[in-house]
Amino acid sequence: MSSTLVATGGKGSNPKTTLYVGGLHETVNEEILQGAFLPFGDLKDVNIPIDHATGQHRGFGFVEFEEKEDAAAAIDNMHNSEIYGRVLKVGVCSISGSSSYDQDTAAVAAAAAAAATAAAAVHVFMTGSILQALLKRCGSLA
Repeated sequence: MSSTLVATGGKGSNPKTTLYVGGLHETVNEEILQGAFLPFGDLKDVNIPIDHATGQHRGFGFVEFEEKEDAAAAIDNMHNSEIYGRVLKVGVCSISGSSSYDQDTAAVAAAAAAAATAAAAVHVFMTGSILQALLKRCGSLA
């Protein structure tokens, strides 16, 4: 089996130690995620962003290690592994915040989450003409 090499390039020379973890089951929290990744080395931070509209997480999180070698070991062991019956996608975060394993999927997921949040903020009785009038107050509509 080949091992993952974690580069030290990018902006500056900081090693890539933050991992994107996708495919999280809805019941996984930061404590569970920390417990799953702690065997691979010392952790700086574990974060699972919460969708403020629903109060639930969006199925992904971030794990930051102290050392790049520990991050590489976590990728080698945790990518395509299962937690609570869900297959995890684990990769090094790029500068844009998405994982190196599939930046397109991460971008689509972020756009869909933003659209869902915006749509949830529109009241069910708001008509198109009312919404257009409100938006005009914010500036021109393109």
